[in-house]
Amino acid sequence: MHQTPEAQFVVDHVEHDIAFVLENLGTDERAMRRRVEEVLDALGVAHLRDRSPATLSGGERQRCALAGALASGPPVLVLDEPTSMLDPQGADDVMAAVRRLNDDLGTTVILAEHRLERAGPVADRVLVVDDGRIVDDGDPAEVLAALPGAPPVTHLARLLGWSPLPLTVRDARARARGAEVPERLATAPGRGDDAARTPGRTLVRTAGASVAHGARTVLSPVDLEVAEGEIVAVLGRNGAGKSSLLRLLAGAHPPAAGSVAAEVPVALVPQEPDSLLFRATVRAEVESTLALLGRRDPAAVERWLGRLRLAELADRHPRSLSVGQRQRVAIAAVAVGDAPVLLLDEPTRGIDATSRLA
Repeated sequence: MHQTPEAQFVVDHVEHDIAFVLENLGTDERAMRRRVEEVLDALGVAHLRDRSPATLSGGERQRCALAGALASGPPVLVLDEPTSMLDPQGADDVMAAVRRLNDDLGTTVILAEHRLERAGPVADRVLVVDDGRIVDDGDPAEVLAALPGAPPVTHLARLLGWSPLPLTVRDARARARGAEVPERLATAPGRGDDAARTPGRTLVRTAGASVAHGARTVLSPVDLEVAEGEIVAVLGRNGAGKSSLLRLLAGAHPPAAGSVAAEVPVALVPQEPDSLLFRATVRAEVESTLALLGRRDPAAVERWLGRLRLAELADRHPRSLSVGQRQRVAIAAVAVGDAPVLLLDEPTRGIDATSRLA
């Protein structure tokens, strides 16, 4: 399965796309229908069967693309970041489906994944790749515990002096029963009240604004105010309307009803970074935003390249980069413009733990 699920669809209908590979294999129609139903149910996408992939959210497309990959029951399944666009429940469902394939059918699974807390518990073996080389190969618990991007619960367990180190919250919870917290952690200072922000004036406001795709309402009427200095987290399952809300606030999608008002410029980094990348180099992508604003600021360009760990990639063509690297380029190219309101749609898609912290 591709890292970019939209590249995997060949038919403009979810159910037909899943059946496509079975048709090419000459599968009996009755068996084909049964198999399509099985993968639709296994990945929780039966309600999307009659939709066009183009109308789905990123996470919904990812699950439907995985359903297509599973349909033929391949003996070897290669998955390139299959949970990068999924909500937590969706990611758990996918990993459970992968585990069942391995347990029930003996399917060999090769899984590339940044979210180690997802991959670690289902893996029998972990390979670590760095700079084009395999630098480690071994037991998941031992290998992942030593990585900078180990799950937070693993870092906490290391501070507590636990051995062996847990990879999941469930494992940590079982280990924590009756455990004592070291004094140095029990008295560690928190963020405190001084970390709180005081919101300023309202910059973006919606009044009864809704979004529709044709006859289908994808976002019910919303009354929302976003104030200066706020950090607003938009949460929800795949297909809940998060991307539609951000496009509405950015003015990229007109409201079907109600109104949207912005007092200042609003910038959006969309879920698909490729839609923003059209220059010959990474540096040119970042510079182009300032050029559109009539500005030239080499220091700001270098600052954002460094901040998002792109300095070594500055002279590369954006299309030659990985999805996670292209995501960072898109963020830098938008953020360098210093818009008063910055909207980020799934900004950590395909990005490793170290880069997510940046």
